[in-house]
Amino acid sequence: MIARHVCVLASGYIENVVRVYLSEFARISRPKLEVGSYIEATVDRFQSPEFDKILDITGRFSSTWRSKLDNLDESIRSAITSIVSNRHLIAHGRHSGLSLAQVTEYVRRAFEFEEQYKKTCK
Repeated sequence: MIARHVCVLASGYIENVVRVYLSEFARISRPKLEVGSYIEATVDRFQSPEFDKILDITGRFSSTWRSKLDNLDESIRSAITSIVSNRHLIAHGRHSGLSLAQVTEYVRRAFEFEEQYKKTCK
């Protein structure tokens, strides 16, 4: 039960990493009010952070950023995929077979993802 709860929280954490860093970039860039509002609204709707969706939304800001993320360590990509896949199973009442040891490792990789994402979105 704890592993399932942590998995759902980890999925939300990854969503927030993408939202926060892209929103911060947009704020610092000081676009016109209308453009900034559009960016904020688009980023705020980002959910279910499958890795391809992370690449897509980040690539809309910069193809260079997308390329850097596309080269992330496979263990980080795999952890994000597992977090989101298990989150979907949990949210729909299905058995995920997720252990606390597995989700602990996924969360560690999610923290690594944040560090890499922060470096990428500058």
